[in-house]
Amino acid sequence: MQVVDAETGFYRISFFDIKPAKDFDEFEFGFFNPRILDAKSRENYGFSQEQIEQLKDSIKSKGLMESLHVNNINGEYILIDGHRRHEAISQLLEENAICYDSHTNQHINAKDLYANILVRIHHGLNASQCFSRSFESDSNKISFGENATIRFVDYCVSFNMPENKVLEMCGKTISWLRYATKLLQKLNQDDEIKAALLDGRINASAANSLMDIADEEERQRVFETAIQKAKDDYEDKVNKQDNAIANTKRKLKKAVDKKQEVEEFGDIDDISDADALIEKHTSTLEERKRERNDITPRINSKNIEEAIDDIDAEPIIDSTEEEPAAPKKSKIKITMKSARDNWVKDIEESIARGHMTDEHEAIIPILNNCFADMIKAMFDEKISYQDFIYRWSTRFTEAGLPVNAGEDIDTNDKIG
Repeated sequence: MQVVDAETGFYRISFFDIKPAKDFDEFEFGFFNPRILDAKSRENYGFSQEQIEQLKDSIKSKGLMESLHVNNINGEYILIDGHRRHEAISQLLEENAICYDSHTNQHINAKDLYANILVRIHHGLNASQCFSRSFESDSNKISFGENATIRFVDYCVSFNMPENKVLEMCGKTISWLRYATKLLQKLNQDDEIKAALLDGRINASAANSLMDIADEEERQRVFETAIQKAKDDYEDKVNKQDNAIANTKRKLKKAVDKKQEVEEFGDIDDISDADALIEKHTSTLEERKRERNDITPRINSKNIEEAIDDIDAEPIIDSTEEEPAAPKKSKIKITMKSARDNWVKDIEESIARGHMTDEHEAIIPILNNCFADMIKAMFDEKISYQDFIYRWSTRFTEAGLPVNAGEDIDTNDKIG
């Protein structure tokens, strides 16, 4: 081990001495990589090979942007943050690929660059501290996502973990945590929908809407119809993204051809402009490919609403009758009034949870936009209140506004 900066905990150690976090144990609470909770396959620590390849390309061209974080336990280095980086570097070492070294501004063999790797070493962290570090986000990190975080909460519930401890680990608000635990309690009545949520096949708001359908047969019909709706949406989104990728590739090729032309006949400014255009289209292409990989056939609230509309429009025929019976309408009926009432109910519950403030501050411009979008969401998009809140929480955060303006709540109660 080579000391690089002992004060900040940076050392250079053998890459092959780093051990990935172990799998989770349902009988003993211990640290594991939470990302595997939202992955159907646990290969590559819950990442697709496409995501690994994207990072490998970035490391080869730009270098490793963030160091790995390890926990030193009795001389063993357990990886707590950077599992995708670890897998990408492992593959680059196996290939002995040429990679960029940001310290020397040179491209060298991966084995020379990463066989001994710079890491941040933590000492003797317990499982809760490791989870806290793992859930921390940065600009270069793929977030765990809602489904994996809810599944982590479900894992904590099984150990009767206090709310304040769960909040400390996953970095969520008390209102979100109580929403998640309440949803998990409802989902205990339907194993299939709960499994779909925990596997990432349906989002939380859609699962909550499904569980509001008391009749199990009706709920199942809506669920099955929504699955097909989500698949149709997925195919449409993939086709649109593929077209966008193809269009960007055409622009990139045109820019490359233009550079070849100006190199022969143009001046230095023309070449610089061509290089800037190539860099722009290359960056756009990488972003569109990332967006393409992020598209999944996940059921959302819009799929649920469309499924209910479809079922409500179709008569249900009783096959036990000897003669065709008169068509019976579905028990589910969504009207403008009921949709409006549901919004009012959700808003009242949201205020009680602390999502919204009852202070009478002046309405700032971003709230005007929010209210206008709320009307559109209610009567045009017909999405649920929770989906709308998730959409605008991000926008409020980006604007530097608080998203949990309720009163202080005691978080020492146990959840579950």
